[in-house]
Amino acid sequence: MTQDKFPTPLRPSLDRRTALCGLGSTIALPWLTTLAQGADARSAGAEASQPMNGLLCSPHSFYDEGIDYVLDNVQEKAGTNAIVVYTYQGMTPGARGAQYLADHGKPIQPNRLNDATTWVNVDERYFRGTSLRHIEDGPNRLYADKNIVEDLEEPLRSRDMKLYARILEGWSMGYRPGFFKVHQIDLEGRLGDHTCYNHPDYQEFWVASTHNLFAQYKNLAGIFWGSERKSPLEDVLRGRVPTCFCEHCRKLGEQLGVDADGAAEGLRKMMEFVRGVREDGPPEEGSFVTFMRILIEYPDILGWEKVWRESYLSIPKQVRGAMKALNPQATLGWHGDHAVTGLGLFKRIGLDYGELTDTFDWIKPSVYHLAAAPRLRGRFTDLHETIFSDLKKDRALDLYFAINGYESEEEPEFDELAKAATEQGRLSENYVRREVGRAVKAVDGRAQIYAGPGIGIPGGPASKVERPELTYNDCVAAFEAGADGLIIGREYDEIPFPNMEAVGRAYREWVQG
Repeated sequence: MTQDKFPTPLRPSLDRRTALCGLGSTIALPWLTTLAQGADARSAGAEASQPMNGLLCSPHSFYDEGIDYVLDNVQEKAGTNAIVVYTYQGMTPGARGAQYLADHGKPIQPNRLNDATTWVNVDERYFRGTSLRHIEDGPNRLYADKNIVEDLEEPLRSRDMKLYARILEGWSMGYRPGFFKVHQIDLEGRLGDHTCYNHPDYQEFWVASTHNLFAQYKNLAGIFWGSERKSPLEDVLRGRVPTCFCEHCRKLGEQLGVDADGAAEGLRKMMEFVRGVREDGPPEEGSFVTFMRILIEYPDILGWEKVWRESYLSIPKQVRGAMKALNPQATLGWHGDHAVTGLGLFKRIGLDYGELTDTFDWIKPSVYHLAAAPRLRGRFTDLHETIFSDLKKDRALDLYFAINGYESEEEPEFDELAKAATEQGRLSENYVRREVGRAVKAVDGRAQIYAGPGIGIPGGPASKVERPELTYNDCVAAFEAGADGLIIGREYDEIPFPNMEAVGRAYREWVQG
């Protein structure tokens, strides 16, 4: 959508929403915070009377296949009662080939590099407090004239379905015009790959983006927020230079009692250790012992992990305040990516589901059991080549499964993880059961857990031939673990119809008891 530089008033009546409209977000932020604190802080129980059965669907699919066609199919086959759709650019379809897309009885359009990037009206009034802007799509962009929230409003209302705005922060944000000034700074003083969570201009950009959505669109039930970045220590083990050490992150570190220079010195030492192990093998004292000695010698390394965690949560906390001020009944959901659900170590350690309930009303643990296998192989290899390099691969993998609470005899051996083209390489239904159960126990009723089985996600040919029975079993496992509902993904255009029907069968059986 093009930006509206001379908008007409959005609300004719003088209510709280109208009072906030027309103010720059920086001016409105104290009002937003105050109003949010006075609103019902826990609206997790205020969802629809029927349990959540959401579907992640990019805007282009509705226009490729037709809005009514998509909604009729997903409601009939999967029992879908909520749509979660990008409003601002997130993980765009990109250059996926036709082999990764499902046959829905409509022409398949692969390699999408010219789709629109902003799918709602952008009202300049809400961005007065930030220099950053969403991309203004030109007429050459496919569907640039569409407004997905407006176009879905009546079709969803007539079907009694909800609509959530999907925001996946971080994807390509740093490469937009003007965004380099809010980039992270790595420990060598160079620009990092991503934007800085703590930069005031970047924080205000997302507050303004939230204000823009909820001041204009009454039909939004909430936001599904995600950010798939990794922690500094995890980046080091992956062979990357850690961030962020800008003035804003240093200031937060000071407030939390963490010495940024001490953390940087320790992380440099850790980088030397990682390079040495990869090039020359485990040191004489052993890799894990050396790793632990560095942590003891430089305690600010772990302190900087806490700084990263607080930084990671800083923007969604402000987004929540802005959203609740304009719609107290709207809910904020969190995308728990694979670095949290068993395929990472330090991000999982740093993000406690129970503590996340202070920020999020509902949580979607991503339990993509088939795509998880090749992903796990890569993430585990980073650990085995560094801190677990004292052990043989299968013993190290057994240890890794034990740390994550899985039974190694139920899950593939390392060589089977490499067989991404076969069902033998997938993680078990018990992986789904354990991860969902862990989340349910941790939140202890303070937030809803909507399990996120992934269907048709690229990760080897097996991901495209997943038997519907496996999809059904995953959903049943999630419900048995105590899930409050489902959010199916990763993308509608990757999910075959027979698998949607398997989701619908499991969901309806669960609802009916």
